[in-house]
Amino acid sequence: MLNVVTADREVSELLVTDPRVDKITFTGSTAAGRRIASLCGERIARCTLELGGKSAAVILDDADVATLGRDAGRRGVAPVRTGLFVADPHRGHP
Repeated sequence: MLNVVTADREVSELLVTDPRVDKITFTGSTAAGRRIASLCGERIARCTLELGGKSAAVILDDADVATLGRDAGRRGVAPVRTGLFVADPHRGHP
């Protein structure tokens, strides 16, 4: 099961330290990531951190890549990506 939760610092820390939460995945600032890693380390919880990046992009297998590339500049989308996730047609779908 995947749950996406946005919360303030107090609620976030409760979630990160809750033993019922199996894994934490966080995208955001290095300072917040450092705190999350520290809390996860205290309980040896699994965590994945994407820190200090810019404009992650997810490209699904049905995307019109030619149109995406052409329209990116006109819409003011930054061409620099630190996180780019592309669907792999060889892996199938869950």
